Parts: sequence; structure tokens; C-alpha cells
Amino acid sequence: GVPIYINVLSVQSNENVLQLRENYFFWMIFALFAMVIVSILTRWWLQQRVKNEISSLMNYTHKAAEAGSYKLFSGSKIYEFDHFGRTLEHTFQRLSEQEKQFEDLFNFSLSPIIVWSIDGDIIKMNPSAKKYFMRRNDQQQCILDALKQELQPKIRLAVEQETFREINVEVGNKVFRWNLSPIIFEQRIDSIITQGQDITTIA
Repeated sequence: GVPIYINVLSVQSNENVLQLRENYFFWMIFALFAMVIVSILTRWWLQQRVKNEISSLMNYTHKAAEAGSYKLFSGSKIYEFDHFGRTLEHTFQRLSEQEKQFEDLFNFSLSPIIVWSIDGDIIKMNPSAKKYFMRRNDQQQCILDALKQELQPKIRLAVEQETFREINVEVGNKVFRWNLSPIIFEQRIDSIITQGQDITTIA
């Protein structure tokens, strides 16, 4: 009639638990390592892709600038770069159209037009200017030389931001009224454009 307490001890192997814990740690480390590798590769891939897109835009810009004419943009798979490229394409198109209009006005103008450097050297002449001044006078002297002697001092003064609206110059038995306009680039005078009008009959 005396209660007897019995302690039962059970012994079992915990090899499976240890193996599970080791596998857990292994896969955790493997997952972290894989995430680091994937992030590095993703970052490298993004950098290369952005670099290639920027390089493509730069090449397009350089080719359009060197060719001096409007070129189509090949497009980009990235929306932002494609939008930027299309904007450049539209800008180059407008510049090309404006340049063509200026060239047409310059080449087909009946008035002589001459572009001068800031040193007083002739950069460009339109056909009308060549027709008027690339000939010789009665003394077999080139009329252009006489025009240079008259206009070069005024050109140098115009570079110093002196304003000349109308300058009358007599060369080759004719009187021309010249308008001087500075061409400003990056906030400085890059060259001077002069447009003449034959006023011999009204001078």
C-alpha cells in the first residue's frame, strides 16, 4: 500500500536534429552568398547597360555634330534614354532646318554677304559677294583688296563692341552700304557678318 514513484528515462539519438541544424546554417550562408553574388552581378549589368546607352547617345551626338546634318536616332530600350535621344534628334532636326535656311539665305541672297574673323580675315563669301569683288578694276587690282582695306578697321572696332549700323564704302566705282553684325558664341564675339547694299545710284 506504499506508493512507488517510477522515473522513466528515454535515450534517443539527436543526429537528425543536428543534421537539420547544420543544413539550416549551410543554406542560410549559401542564400546570403547567392544574394551578394546576384546583387554584384545585377549592379555590374546595370552599370554596363547604362554605360552602353550613354555611349550610344554620345556617339549619336558626335556623329550628328561632325556630319553637320540631321541624323535619325536608332532608339533605346530604356525609356529615359530613348526619350532623351528623341529630344536630341528633334533638336538636331530643328538646327539642321535653321542651318539650311541660313545657307539658302546666304547663298541665294542678291546682296553681298561676307563673314569675317575677329582678326579681319575673310571666312566666307556668298556668290553675290564673289561676283562683285572677285574681279579686277581698271588698274588690274583686285577689288576685294580695296574692300579689305576699307572694312578691316571697322571689323576690328566691331569686335570691341563698337556699333556700326551703316558704313558706306566706295570700291570699284561703286558705293556699298554695309551693315555689321557680330556673331556671339559663348558670350563672346566669334566673328562678324557684313551685308552690303549697292547704293551707287542713290549715293
